[in-house]
Amino acid sequence: MELKPWFLTCRPIRRLNWEEVEGRVIVLRPRLGESRWGRRLAAWLGLTEYRIRLDEIGSFIWHRCDGRTAAGRMAEDLRNEFGRKVEPAEQRLQHFILQMRRARMVNLETDLVASNHAGLVDHPDRSDRPEGSDRAESRDSAEGAESADQRRDPGGL
Repeated sequence: MELKPWFLTCRPIRRLNWEEVEGRVIVLRPRLGESRWGRRLAAWLGLTEYRIRLDEIGSFIWHRCDGRTAAGRMAEDLRNEFGRKVEPAEQRLQHFILQMRRARMVNLETDLVASNHAGLVDHPDRSDRPEGSDRAESRDSAEGAESADQRRDPGGL
């Protein structure tokens, strides 16, 4: 997997509750979604959360998904802690974090202004879309068109 240009500067942040047992993280994913109604219905039906058990490396990464630690720093920490076992660290970290993002376990905090000024086309809120799906956005009229920064706001990541 090719490393995304924005990845090393993004800062993952956890979205779900979790607990730690014997040094390993267990992520608690609501069975019927994160909405208030989903939680209420799950409680009424007596459903518990899914328990996603992370291994040693996944737990190490999860602890650093605090919204302050950049992915590049996480890769360095992985190398320092696990050595050659995690190589290629950046690509493996990117795969894991993007997988957690698709599963809505983490959000990615990014510096959009720097990314846009650098001319990066492959942006985190566009990387999961099929090629060509942004063509409708490029047809904005001159009047009332949003700026690129407004369209690419990662608030819904």
